Amino acid sequence: MRKKTRGFTLVEIMVVTAILSLLFAISRTLFTQVMISHNENVAQKELIAFRDAFLMFQTSDPTHRYPSDFNTLGDLVQGFQSASDTVVQRNGYAYTISDATPATYTIIAAPLRSAISGNRTFILDQSGTVSIGRAGVSGNLTNDWTRLSSAGVKASINHSEYDAKKGVFKLFWDYTNLLGKVLDNMIIVVDHMRFGGAAIGAKLVSDGLILKSDKSTETANYYQVGRVEAGQKVTIAEELKWDKPVQGGWWYSRSLSAYEQKNK
Repeated sequence: MRKKTRGFTLVEIMVVTAILSLLFAISRTLFTQVMISHNENVAQKELIAFRDAFLMFQTSDPTHRYPSDFNTLGDLVQGFQSASDTVVQRNGYAYTISDATPATYTIIAAPLRSAISGNRTFILDQSGTVSIGRAGVSGNLTNDWTRLSSAGVKASINHSEYDAKKGVFKLFWDYTNLLGKVLDNMIIVVDHMRFGGAAIGAKLVSDGLILKSDKSTETANYYQVGRVEAGQKVTIAEELKWDKPVQGGWWYSRSLSAYEQKNK
């Protein structure tokens, strides 16, 4: 008699398929993370190479100017895919020259595909420092941004610092996300800021980094905080600085509001 062989049941096949799918998803996620880390490391090294090339060009140029485009660098940009005279691409990143003058330049390295070829944007300027940039925000406060109520994002005073020798006054605020959800792009908007007397300027600082500052179509200054988890507390420092130490004679007032940019 022929011996009856047992095949796989439908349940067994489904279990194996589910396991393989899970393993594939995990391996794909790990591969993406490794690729992103590699691309970001390469992007920073490329910016350092550009920094050295720009410095060499300036040193050898009779007028001591910086190059205004990548074509001027010649062999350095071999291996890059050229999108224009001021934009080249390689390893999932695009390198863009902006604010180019004989004495200044800025090169921005941004991922071609966010969260796939890279997560972070890097910025190099004539100071020679490579810094981590923050993605820009745009739009109209009324139409494109959702205002977060005072109950949703609670603001509270943390502490203040005064350095008379340096002429710096800092006021620290804590913004706590009480919405119970993740804010992918939290924005602090300065509805109005005024200073006078001996004061010459003011800025917001978060986590030791100056936040990106720009103007919306409503001409209000905005500062991007970025992703804020539910319940997370973000500390913002308002910094006021003046030319010479003063005992008084200056004033400062402002109004800050929290917004979330809507997904387009």
